[in-house]
Amino acid sequence: MLSGKRKYFLLLASIVLVFLTFIYLNMSGYFITAQDITDTLEAYDSSATNAPATEVALLNAKYPNLDIVGLIRIPGTDLNEVVVQGTDNDYYLNHDMFKSQNRAGATFLDYRITDESRKKIIYSHNSDTLDVPFKELENYYDYEYYLEHPLIEYVDDAKTTRYKIFSVFIETSDWSYVNLNFTSNEEYLEHINKLKEKSLYDTGITLSETDNILILQTCSHHKDYAGYPNKYLLVIAREI
Repeated sequence: MLSGKRKYFLLLASIVLVFLTFIYLNMSGYFITAQDITDTLEAYDSSATNAPATEVALLNAKYPNLDIVGLIRIPGTDLNEVVVQGTDNDYYLNHDMFKSQNRAGATFLDYRITDESRKKIIYSHNSDTLDVPFKELENYYDYEYYLEHPLIEYVDDAKTTRYKIFSVFIETSDWSYVNLNFTSNEEYLEHINKLKEKSLYDTGITLSETDNILILQTCSHHKDYAGYPNKYLLVIAREI
């Protein structure tokens, strides 16, 4: 027969268990997983009555506490990733999109970018050992791969914007590609033409001062650059 003290502790444990179950059932919507995001995107139907303008609008409506600003895709590849934006370019280097500590980080838009910016810069980690989305970009060392996958799509709250890649290269010392401020259209055109000239191969694309561009940046693991302390693979595209 159970003693009075043991009965008391069993009763207390039962009450705590019931309470925690109640809390979990009522707050489970706050424990978001990658599968929740995937399920939400797969359920997206733009033709439905009162459907959000884009999948991003849907995600923001469902998960307002996340910093989701976009989706980045390369058609015909596995790259289809949620993009977040923080208040600096450091936080999401070691936090995932759910704001949990994670050495794989997140795919994030430069914090300086606004709706008026004519350059978008998106960062994400690369790894030889971890499954990270921008590992896909290293395929662009191969010109044939570029020919098969020349387009990038960026989805925001309002629309899907398509870009065509015009330059792929590895940068080791000149960080001017992150510049967002230009005193004239001529200076801007000179800047983006410089990015084009650095490309590993000629894409045959002509740029203009009115072009909006997208830069994807990740670390490079190209064997020819193994001796450089800093080496970033840049895949750069213009809006079409």
